[in-house]
Amino acid sequence: MTNAPNKVELAAALGVDRRTITNWLRVPGNPGARSNGKYHVPTWRAWALKQGKAPLGTDARSLKEQLTAIQIERQRHKLKVEQRQHVPVKDVEAMGARLAAAIRKVVTTLHREAPDLEMRTKEEIEVRLRAKEDEIVAQLYGLDKDLEVMREDVVIEEEKEEDDE
Repeated sequence: MTNAPNKVELAAALGVDRRTITNWLRVPGNPGARSNGKYHVPTWRAWALKQGKAPLGTDARSLKEQLTAIQIERQRHKLKVEQRQHVPVKDVEAMGARLAAAIRKVVTTLHREAPDLEMRTKEEIEVRLRAKEDEIVAQLYGLDKDLEVMREDVVIEEEKEEDDE
């Protein structure tokens, strides 16, 4: 493998742990990632050897075991995507931000509503709070629908990637 697309695969190619790569990235003068975001394995291997870093498995058997481990991990990833157990981090972050915004809106709305309820009858208070509850449920239902659309988009994206390969 000449280029590793991420730290996990770079670590596997060098025979070290992913955390080791994370630590090495903090060392001044490390090779870093290329402009395309990939890591050039031979450059990293030469740098690590020059630095006297952890032993690197470079014999054919070790490399074959590493390649097999990478292939197994890719298959596990594909299986998780097919089983809809995988959602990209950016999508989870976006959904989390929307959920947080909805919760803030609910709390703020209830705080604003409270002083206006003070002079109302119990029946009027119940009606207004039920209306607010309905709004909240509608917002949460909308988020649930968005999540389902997001899941479908992930499956479509993964299928496109498979077609491109």
